[in-house]
Amino acid sequence: MVPEGSILWASSRGSEESADDNGRSLFTFYIVKGLEGGNCGTNNCSHCQSFRQEAKDTGAIYLNLLHEYVFNHVTRDLPLQRPSLNGQLEQRYWVAYTGDQ
Repeated sequence: MVPEGSILWASSRGSEESADDNGRSLFTFYIVKGLEGGNCGTNNCSHCQSFRQEAKDTGAIYLNLLHEYVFNHVTRDLPLQRPSLNGQLEQRYWVAYTGDQ
């Protein structure tokens, strides 16, 4: 259970294992990619395109948007690892501004 007023963003669910590639967490890798603008390196990636459009439209990256980006990429690469976001998610938690607004 997540304490009131808190959010828990985990790289996997309790019954899953978080994978890494030579010591690099895929979960962390995609968080950084999202914060750098949402380019995973795959041509015409629909997840990247929708992420960039939403970030541009709002002028910022908010937690649920970043989580969706990370979740889509991690589960694409490792279907048995599913990042989770739990807690008080009723509002938008701003993570970064894009400078587009």
